[in-house]
Amino acid sequence: MCPTEDNDPPATSALAKLRLEIKQCEAFIALCDSIKQLERREERNELPLRKAAIETKRSEFLAQLQDVLHEVQRYELLLRATDRRIGVEEREHLEQLIKSGRTRAKSLQIFADEATEQIRRIDEEAANNARLAGELYAELESQMLSAALHPNTAQTRVAELRREKDLLTEAIRANRPKPATDSLRSEEKGHAVIMPLDGVPVKESDFLRYLSHDLENAGRSVEIMSPFMDGQRAAELMPKLLKLAAEGRNIMLHTRPADEQSEVIASECQQIITAAHRSRITVFQRSGMGHNAVIIDNNIAWEGTVNILGPALPQATMRRVVGSANARELRRFVLSSL
Repeated sequence: MCPTEDNDPPATSALAKLRLEIKQCEAFIALCDSIKQLERREERNELPLRKAAIETKRSEFLAQLQDVLHEVQRYELLLRATDRRIGVEEREHLEQLIKSGRTRAKSLQIFADEATEQIRRIDEEAANNARLAGELYAELESQMLSAALHPNTAQTRVAELRREKDLLTEAIRANRPKPATDSLRSEEKGHAVIMPLDGVPVKESDFLRYLSHDLENAGRSVEIMSPFMDGQRAAELMPKLLKLAAEGRNIMLHTRPADEQSEVIASECQQIITAAHRSRITVFQRSGMGHNAVIIDNNIAWEGTVNILGPALPQATMRRVVGSANARELRRFVLSSL
């Protein structure tokens, strides 16, 4: 249970109920998908068609086998014939034909046996599918009665529940009283900061000032996506991150591997990664990563063109938005684009 929910037991109970309903709906949807998959296979008639094709091949193998065995038998009769004399060359030729025929017969018998085994496995699979379908249909009927769900409305229902859960989560966070230590911290340091409006771009120098303020007030976690890292920029922010990690915050850093950094900063990048590991900062090295983002407490999200831990860029800007839904969407977008 997250800290935001501990302060509001009624809301926590409602949120837990929504999560349970969502899990039930997702399980019901997965059950429906399994049934649809079986039904599609039945509609395509896959197993009967495959069985018929193998049975045809098996019949062909057996017919060829009989022809070969008849030929071998005929050659053996010629070899044992007593009504005429057989020369050495003819005898050798007949013996070779008999040997070749027996080898061919063995191969055809193997092919026929393999086809028989494939048919047996298809029959077994069909029986298993029929048994599974019966069990799935029984489970579907049971869930439709007990949970009042229907395959045609389950997707709509789970979408509604997820929206309700997100709204309730936002309400809990919005109503949570801000810890006194946070406001005191800003007043004592004498640097109260008026943060930019959601989605308004800010230039690089202002971004670093705003980001420092957000980091100082981070309560649980900080996640930074910075493809490139060098000593100068990292020297400004890494001490703050190391301090947060030492205080127990969950710090995660996503960056490109050192061998994908430029030659100028590759060595510095590796040193930063090593220092981060030693300080309990989790580092994910993601090949081809290109987005810059910061997510704080799963609620504050920064995204833009500023190399957060890397070289400065002219005209680079960042945008800040607040809300868990925005933070989740940004993380999903950045990580799914890799």
